Amino acid sequence: MLTNNSWLRETSRLRDANQERLQGLLEGLKTKAESSRIVVEGKRDAHALQSLGVLNLFILNKENKWRSLYEAAEMIAMTHKSALLMFDADKKGRQLSRTFKGYLQMNGVKTDTKIGELILKNARVRHVEELKLAE
Repeated sequence: MLTNNSWLRETSRLRDANQERLQGLLEGLKTKAESSRIVVEGKRDAHALQSLGVLNLFILNKENKWRSLYEAAEMIAMTHKSALLMFDADKKGRQLSRTFKGYLQMNGVKTDTKIGELILKNARVRHVEELKLAE
């Protein structure tokens, strides 16, 4: 049985390990951004990632204002062979991820959703825009 002090030490140790894991994932995201396009849902998501040093972002709601998702996928395919989807972990984000991933793949773009999912999970947030607050 854990005493109050040992419970606090263990909780602190786990929090530190989780923070280190999150930092590693964010560094991996920055590295992948050098060769892949990072796709986010909106401006606040982009601002959160930019505040963490992630560049090469494609904002669907801003850059895709008058285009279909398929046309946005074609635009990405013209300049990049791979894309990393960083969408919210809510119902809308999961649906958008499935749809947009399919469009990108139809255009020959390799997609990755795992690192984004792991970052949100380790930061214990559901929305990308919350990352700047969790950091």
